[in-house]
Amino acid sequence: MPDGLFGGYLTVVNLQNNTVVPSTSAVPNPVSISDGAPDAVSRMIEADDNTLWIGMKQCINGERSNHGLPYGCLTMINTTTNAVTLLPYVGDATGIAAVTGLHKIYTAEGGQVYIYSTVDASAINNQYVTVTGTAYDVATWTPSPTPTTPSTKREDCRPPSFRSFTAKRVEAANPVAVSLSGAIHDASSDYRFRA
Repeated sequence: MPDGLFGGYLTVVNLQNNTVVPSTSAVPNPVSISDGAPDAVSRMIEADDNTLWIGMKQCINGERSNHGLPYGCLTMINTTTNAVTLLPYVGDATGIAAVTGLHKIYTAEGGQVYIYSTVDASAINNQYVTVTGTAYDVATWTPSPTPTTPSTKREDCRPPSFRSFTAKRVEAANPVAVSLSGAIHDASSDYRFRA
């Protein structure tokens, strides 16, 4: 920005012909998202209810914060309408994990764990989440199935959640990419983009 502060924007790109998806009155493109520092690690994940969640770091150094506007480091975008919901500031958003099928996400923000609904971005009570120390990231996993035959191996006596796990990555049905200034990191990949 001309004043030297950072502003966050998301641009949808059609990968079939490498063009920016045209903006309409119903579906704007690009859309304004949480501010964040260029080249800082950012997080992005698709979740239930056609939502895309983006977490930024150093959003307090952006346009919104420095001009007295509402700001936060976490953004929820409805990918059907490009409607944007900026969640209130609780610290840098350093981790996001979707719990698919349950319509919620877990985030690590400001060193704490938060839970949000993917339906409307409302906070969900996290009274049963205990963090000792500082939370920098969150993850979900699918435990391996419990063996059906008895085994005398010591490692097979542990509960299923302590055995190996498999990661599940969901690919978008439509070939659409997202362009952000900075970096995008999720649990399965690390991407770096330049605007």
